[in-house]
Amino acid sequence: MKKLHCPCCSECYISDAYLETHIQKKHKEFLTAGISPAQFLFNMRNHKSTNFGTCVICQGKTTFNPITKKYNRLCDNPECKERYVKEFKARMMKKYGTEHLLNNPDKQKEMLAHRKISGKYRFGKKTIITYTGDYEHDFLIFLDQILHYPESDVIAPAPMTFKYKYQNAEHFYIPDFYLPSLHLLIEIKASDNKHYRLRDIEQEKVKDTLALKSGFNYLKIFDKDYTEFFEYIEDEKYLKPAKSSDSVLNESIVVPEKKDIGELLLENESRFFKRFDINCIDIINESIDENKLNIKLILDIISKHIEPKGNLTPEEASQKVYDFYIERINNHVDSVKKYAEMIAKNFRGESWSEKLIANASKHDYDKQNNSTFIGNYAPYIADKYGDDNIKKYFKLKDHYLKEWDGVWVVMHIKNNKHHPEGWDENKYRFERWSPPYTPKNMDEVSMAEMCADWMAVGKELGNTALEFWEKKAKKFYNWSDDQIEFIEKVLKTQKKL
Repeated sequence: MKKLHCPCCSECYISDAYLETHIQKKHKEFLTAGISPAQFLFNMRNHKSTNFGTCVICQGKTTFNPITKKYNRLCDNPECKERYVKEFKARMMKKYGTEHLLNNPDKQKEMLAHRKISGKYRFGKKTIITYTGDYEHDFLIFLDQILHYPESDVIAPAPMTFKYKYQNAEHFYIPDFYLPSLHLLIEIKASDNKHYRLRDIEQEKVKDTLALKSGFNYLKIFDKDYTEFFEYIEDEKYLKPAKSSDSVLNESIVVPEKKDIGELLLENESRFFKRFDINCIDIINESIDENKLNIKLILDIISKHIEPKGNLTPEEASQKVYDFYIERINNHVDSVKKYAEMIAKNFRGESWSEKLIANASKHDYDKQNNSTFIGNYAPYIADKYGDDNIKKYFKLKDHYLKEWDGVWVVMHIKNNKHHPEGWDENKYRFERWSPPYTPKNMDEVSMAEMCADWMAVGKELGNTALEFWEKKAKKFYNWSDDQIEFIEKVLKTQKKL
């Protein structure tokens, strides 16, 4: 296990989150000019004597990015971003020369910009970004309004163009986004896009290979699910510069002979047709491992969603909310596991009973192992399940519930199969709330885990899962007769733990 030494004393910590908290509490005198502990650590580790970065274009000052924990490569002047893009294009033109009209990147960008689903988005205060589809638009809103990502660090489409050969013809590939401070290329995809079918898989693999070999970091985001992006910006190994930040692929790639369509489907199913199955993660999670969480990030996010009461500071109120959340989610998951074991025991011999135990061991995985998700979910949990002893410390800000309902709960439902809403046939167009939902393909093991979840919540709220079923859940969803029979059979086995 690595040890991180405090540059101000002899203390050691196992993560930057704890080290930053230590500096905030014990060494505030070093946080001059309002810099954060993360910025102070970056300066110390990189022997910086100034509290600003240097723009790669005008050599002017750049700000510190609290999300990537690095200085931005570009300043806030939009002209520098424009020049940065032009220089990339110039290098590409020098390398590849002019191309005929229908295979020209600028012409394709122009054509994409004029599609009905395209538009312009005002990012931050100064930047206007053209998007070419609903999914790209959603990602821009997410970066801007949810993460408050610096506008100077977002370029769309990416300024680099990659050349490749496919079916004996030359093509080019332009990624959707580029984040300079992370050297990160981002591609946005929809799994059910009618233009993205099995015949495109091999070509998509070529594009992925181009991006991965380009010297830049590369991430693909499917169906407005930003879980991997959260993990990406939190994982320290991705915050290191790419091997070559301003380079392009030096050789073209030739696509191999076309494979059988069934072979392609098996080879690429999890990557190109994934259905957000967190339960497939090969990790048995016993409880929240706070050593792996960025506590400082969590508390910062919580503080944006709550107003402290009494004499508490925002930091103190956020800590109260976080402490309640950790205790509550650990207790809930433990209770779900116990009810799942009870259900599996009562249905021993059924094909799904053993898998139920495995699924329950990873119940609500995203609520326990993603710092950004926890920060945005904790206020809701504290407000919904907390009593006066916790609610006396805070109240929710007006914007929060709308944001939670429109972003975080949707993401959670997509990532956890025990929620019936995620099984609706219009899953990828799912928006909260528009009942009734039709979970016609929900399998038995997922329904059994759902029942264990209801039992655990019922125990917490002083009622039973069967009461919840009769009063709400039975009517809220369009269950089939077989599903109703199965669910009621499971719920009637509930015993007091």
